[in-house]
Amino acid sequence: MFAYTIKQANITGIANGAKVTGTVPASGVHTALYLRCLHSTGVALTAAEIIADIGDIVIRLGNRTIIDADARFLLARQQYYGSAHSADNVDGIIPIDYTRPYLESPAERIRTALGMQGQTSYSIEIDLAASLTHLAIIEVYSESLDVVRPLGEYVEVRKLPLNFASIAGTHEIGDMPGRMDNNRAYLALHAYMATTDAAFDVVTVKANSRDVFAEVPVKLNQVNLEKAGRQAQTNFYHIDFAVKNHVQSRLRMGSIQDFRQQITFSGTAAPGSYVCYTESLVDIDDSGAGFTQK
Repeated sequence: MFAYTIKQANITGIANGAKVTGTVPASGVHTALYLRCLHSTGVALTAAEIIADIGDIVIRLGNRTIIDADARFLLARQQYYGSAHSADNVDGIIPIDYTRPYLESPAERIRTALGMQGQTSYSIEIDLAASLTHLAIIEVYSESLDVVRPLGEYVEVRKLPLNFASIAGTHEIGDMPGRMDNNRAYLALHAYMATTDAAFDVVTVKANSRDVFAEVPVKLNQVNLEKAGRQAQTNFYHIDFAVKNHVQSRLRMGSIQDFRQQITFSGTAAPGSYVCYTESLVDIDDSGAGFTQK
């Protein structure tokens, strides 16, 4: 099995407030997509400059939305999963991985790669800032394997905007998506707020009235994440259902009618508009699972 990393496109139409698009050939099995972001001089943007100039990024495979997130989260996601292995953000590069790098075997790690057999299109859509101050060039690179297979199980990333106007208190989100979906399992929830005057205090997650997390404070959660090889990111609270790093470590949604998240905030200001990014497995494959979720 050989891995290809190939430049697929130069994004055109880069301008203030533009929505720009690019396409990648729908062939092979794709493990990642990389965006290379440059100044007009060819100098790579820093992570801060990327976040300032690039907003939402949407990747579609046919009529499926695979990724719907922003540059800030995709950079944080790289460090969240990669810092244990000394990975860091690299100037100019937004990595968008489709695999689960923390799993034990190569076969497990690549089982969520995007198989293109039967797919007709593979595209990316990028929202640019209303006033660009750094970005002039975006190049698209794909990472793929020289094998053929259908799409199968894949990781979906979605952005869920939220709002809580209280200075301190508990915000309950009672309509988290994915309930009663036999084809879906949650890997993680990542809550993010921009303000430093509000702070995450404790988080509870309930599934069918059963506590999955029960008033877990930030520091305790950090210890659990570190044991799993994760690194909590600034201004994030990560609720990770896959910390056992097993292929079946996830929260299945098929029997869950009520799925809610309760975040208690402290500090001197309201979090205001904040975001919950969801990572889930879609079209889950339980062959050879060895475990049954209660």
